[in-house]
Amino acid sequence: MFFLKISIAWVLYFALHSLLAADGVKEYCRTQFPVLFPHYRIVYNLIAIFGLMPLVWFSLQDTTYVFSPDTWMRIPAILLMSAGVIMLLVAFASFNVKEFLGLEKPEYAPDAKLVTSGVYRYVRHPLYTAMLLLFPGVLLYRPTCSVLLLTVLAIIYIEIGSRLEEKKLIQVFGEDYIRYQQQVKRYFPFIY
Repeated sequence: MFFLKISIAWVLYFALHSLLAADGVKEYCRTQFPVLFPHYRIVYNLIAIFGLMPLVWFSLQDTTYVFSPDTWMRIPAILLMSAGVIMLLVAFASFNVKEFLGLEKPEYAPDAKLVTSGVYRYVRHPLYTAMLLLFPGVLLYRPTCSVLLLTVLAIIYIEIGSRLEEKKLIQVFGEDYIRYQQQVKRYFPFIY
């Protein structure tokens, strides 16, 4: 029963996260709550963080191991998690972190240009790449059923989310983004 509950909780979390990121929901909030809308991003991030913390905590309470956590797995686990954290830092260095967190008002430019420099020269979704390194690392470090479940659900969510995001980017940047897709891999250079 624990796994069913935690599965439903993670699916609901991912669904809410996507729903709140949808353009239609943002536009609705902008028109219905114009005074509050400038704070939308920070509220979105607070919901994401405070929704995530209890789910991670409950997921880590599980002690049903998928396979025995051997000492030798700690090295690849730490390497994957470290690579994920480094990629996260590199990705955050590529854009305005205050704006991303909602602490600074975004600068909407009608002539926005597609960013293809820095880390975006190698992968189209560096934040997702970071997560795709972190989750398997955590699984190797703590190979429980709930962490395996979280890893599988997160990978599915990342794959669906990146595809939806790319549809939006094609609408915004058109042929420029399509060419970019053909030249740069989604998550890992030369692989995928």
